[in-house]
This record gives sequence, structure tokens and C-alpha cells, in this order.
Amino acid sequence: MELENYYRIFNNILPKTFCDEVVAYATGFSLNKGITFLEEKNPKAKKINTIRRSNVRFFNDPWIINELRPLVEISNKESNWNFEYSNNEHVQFTEYKKNQYYGFHSDSSPIPFNKGNLTGLIRKLSMSVNLTDSNKYKGGEFVFKVPTGNGEYKEIIPEGFNKKGSVVIFPSFVIHTVKPVTKGKRHSLVMWTCGKPFQ
Repeated sequence: MELENYYRIFNNILPKTFCDEVVAYATGFSLNKGITFLEEKNPKAKKINTIRRSNVRFFNDPWIINELRPLVEISNKESNWNFEYSNNEHVQFTEYKKNQYYGFHSDSSPIPFNKGNLTGLIRKLSMSVNLTDSNKYKGGEFVFKVPTGNGEYKEIIPEGFNKKGSVVIFPSFVIHTVKPVTKGKRHSLVMWTCGKPFQ
């Protein structure tokens, strides 16, 4: 699907104090190996080791979600996506250490969820928040792969997203990656907003 806008970026929109509080809070818990839809459905899937290497923890704390949710509404309207949505999943805190990454993928699946208040819904909008100062890590670039209109794709790095407190929001079917971190640690938040399948 070709779009007028493939993402909406907010540079330095979140206070640094909020970013620091999230990192301190999240790293106070044990983190788990990040998995994908493939491994979630088939834990024996060994191929996953080449797709994603990161450590994660999920949260549903209102003080985090309430800070993020208004940006979804702004992006959906101003980017002319105008998607209908209702619920969001728990927020995912992710830590990328040296040599960790997430290969090219999309966040969405055409198969609706079958769990709790997400039953019958799919991911429609994705949000990624950079919680780490750019001088604290190297690598770890967030990159989109979008169609050019002639059957080919181009890679786009959202300008300024490497800055602490920056947020990028995009339709969940847009392909993207987090390149390997080569030095330090990069922390991020991801939130998925869900709604009924597209008609």
C-alpha cells in the first residue's frame, strides 16, 4: 500500500526527565529475550536468532501510556491516515546492547488477536520512542524501507530520531529495522495501537 506519509516524527517531544524515569523504572526489572510473531507461535523456530536480538519488558502503567497516547491521535490525523482504532497493547521497553538489532520486519499481521481486550483487532499504528542520548551509543539506527512507486524500495532514516525524547509513529505494516548497536546501549519504548481489520 502506497501512502502520502509513511511516518510522522516528533523531535525531542518527550521530556528528558520522563525518558530517564522510564529507563530507571524498566531496568529495575529483569528483561527477557525479545521474540517475534514467528517464535511466539513456534518456540522451536531457530530462524528467529537471525531476525532479532534484544531484551524487552512489557508495561501497562498509565503514567507511561498517557504520555504517549496523544501523539498517536495527532499523527493519525495530521498524516491523513485516519485509521479507526480503539485499544493499545502493553508498552514494550527494549534494550539494545552491542551487536544487538532487529532485522527488517513489519509489526502487523492480517490475523486478528485472540486474547483479552485485543480479540478481533490488529495492529494499525506503531510508535517508537528513543530514550537514550545519541552520544551514549553508536549504531542502532532506526530505518524504514518504503516503496518508491516503481516496484522498488528505498531506505529512510527519520531525521533527528537518534535524539533523546524523539518519537516516530507509522502504520504498523510499514517495513523497518533497527541496525546493530556497535557501542553502548540504546533504550526505546514501542507502543502498538490496535483496531478492527482494514476493509
